Amino acid sequence: MKFKRITREHPPLITLGELIIDRHPELFKALVIHIEPTTKPRDLTDWLTAAAWLTPEEKRLARLMEEPPRPGRGGQ
Repeated sequence: MKFKRITREHPPLITLGELIIDRHPELFKALVIHIEPTTKPRDLTDWLTAAAWLTPEEKRLARLMEEPPRPGRGGQ
């Protein structure tokens, strides 16, 4: 059986902002008015490290998910 290799040309990816600037510059100008350029950056440390603080039950489940499968059905 012969297989045909399909090659596709993908256009380069652009962001949503670039697309709006390109297609609808008046919409982009209206959106920029509502964005405050002087907004201070937010501290995301607590949000990013929240996954590090697991409850004992979550730690038990994490250990269970990391252990290799037992021999038998599907585990070989």
